[in-house]
Amino acid sequence: MKKLPLVLAMTAALALGGCVSTGDESAAAELSNEQIATMDRFEYTEMVRAEMEAVGFEVTPVHSVLDRGTESVNEVFKHQYELMSEYRTIAENHRDVQSFLHANKDKDAAGLEAAILAFDAQAKTQEEKIAPRLAAYEAANDKIFAKNVELAIEIAEQAYVLSQLMSGGYSQFLTAETATSFTKVGAIKTEWSNIQTRVDLAQKANELIEQDQAVVEIAKQMQTIKL
Repeated sequence: MKKLPLVLAMTAALALGGCVSTGDESAAAELSNEQIATMDRFEYTEMVRAEMEAVGFEVTPVHSVLDRGTESVNEVFKHQYELMSEYRTIAENHRDVQSFLHANKDKDAAGLEAAILAFDAQAKTQEEKIAPRLAAYEAANDKIFAKNVELAIEIAEQAYVLSQLMSGGYSQFLTAETATSFTKVGAIKTEWSNIQTRVDLAQKANELIEQDQAVVEIAKQMQTIKL
């Protein structure tokens, strides 16, 4: 599996870490990896999707420079949401497989192989075995995994551009006229907050899919278990 998108995303995430907080960060974006690891996989997927829907996909024009960044981020955000929705539908039909992948996501090839063999040894029928279900899950997600890698690069690019845009704080978009209007200042602050939240949530959604792909890729490399 290609590692470049993840590296870019991590670099961009570090760049965004210096952005000024508006106090409106999403709950999903604020969760640590340790907290996410304890959550039900489907529950976390639904949480991210719900927060993406809550921030919305409509952009309010407030400033020509900020608008360009907002529209660009929003386009990638919408694509990640649509992909997340497709992924969610497949995940709902393969919840046992998704739970298995999440439970074993930190294992190497040998550990994952042992887990698959141990699971299948307890199965009473072929249908209950996890190996063939992993194969079906991988096949169903093949196009989603490929598109997710592309979006990881796009999200990282948007995050980097955004970090440059936001280095001067939202006050850089206040003119003498807008600075005296509470309505206009509020609109700028809202879009400022939304653009950061969209990038954060897009990254969370992308990472969620990427984690499953990473485990599937390890399983595909096994010699004794053919996916």
